[in-house]
Amino acid sequence: QRFSMNIHPDTSLQREFLWETFRYAFSLLWSRAHSDVNGLPELIPLVDLINGETSDAVNVDIAKGKWPFLKGKMFRDDCKLPCSAIYATRDLAKGESLAISYGELKPSEFLIKYATIPSSMICGSTDMVDSVCIWCPPELVPTDTLRMRALERNGFPLQDFASGKTPLTELDAHSFGLYQASGQESPDISSMRQFFILGQLATDAEVQQNISTGRLRVAYLMPKDIGNLLCRTLDYNLRLLEGASISSKDDIETARQKISLAESGLLLGRVCQRETLLQWRHLVCRKYGLGNEHGQRNGCRVCGRSYPQSTCTRCKWKGDTIAAHYCSRKHQKKDWKKHKVECKAQDSPSI
Repeated sequence: QRFSMNIHPDTSLQREFLWETFRYAFSLLWSRAHSDVNGLPELIPLVDLINGETSDAVNVDIAKGKWPFLKGKMFRDDCKLPCSAIYATRDLAKGESLAISYGELKPSEFLIKYATIPSSMICGSTDMVDSVCIWCPPELVPTDTLRMRALERNGFPLQDFASGKTPLTELDAHSFGLYQASGQESPDISSMRQFFILGQLATDAEVQQNISTGRLRVAYLMPKDIGNLLCRTLDYNLRLLEGASISSKDDIETARQKISLAESGLLLGRVCQRETLLQWRHLVCRKYGLGNEHGQRNGCRVCGRSYPQSTCTRCKWKGDTIAAHYCSRKHQKKDWKKHKVECKAQDSPSI
């Protein structure tokens, strides 16, 4: 604080300088911290000497709060304190580099902690799903008094939605897993659906009933109407991610160039956010039966991702204008039983 007073005589600037210094120092410590046995962050100097990995190259692990091998007279615990130790998870070859797992981190968490995202997290996994904030398109925030009253009584901060201060909801990997496996909606998705029903689809009488009783019953609600609004919202969020490039492939290529680590990390983060939104969009189209006209024509037929991407060799060889795209060999094999019928049918001339 004394240092900040010498730098900035103005009190308001002193506070700002202190806050920025604190944030910088905190980010340094957080980037090197690991969770202890209680899930709280702790600093383990020995771990900083070992490279991190997210793949099969991992060959060491950390035993937290205990001495796994040193017993009896071999070890004296004079301080009576728990200790963490690094141990090999398999036999190590002479000269082999030690590698420890980064842990179960989502891309955005990894970016915050390490200022980058490993390529294996993007290209090496078909299960890459990040946590995403869903922002409401301003035109979908109602302005009539009745609907505003109903939504605000249900806890929706409409002014913050309209100004972009607060996201409509936040979707994580757990919500995605439930939705993908059985169509089950987490509370975050349910609240978004409620917002659209009250704000766009319910009649005035149904909105008034919600205000009076707290219940939401809509007599004539077409599922596709909800699906269309969800897709519209996801498309809006995809447009928010557009910068100099509008594709994940372009962002990946730019990130591989000689740019700063910060710029590269942000581009990779944008790729993870975009691909997660595309996967959510694919699930919404599938659940509400919206059909191909609402889908991403160039996305993976199984999950909707646009990157990485490969094309059915047979479609490509035939020069089909609408070829089948996939994010991985795994998904191509999964879809082959269905696609081979379509692919072979195109061989036959139309009658």
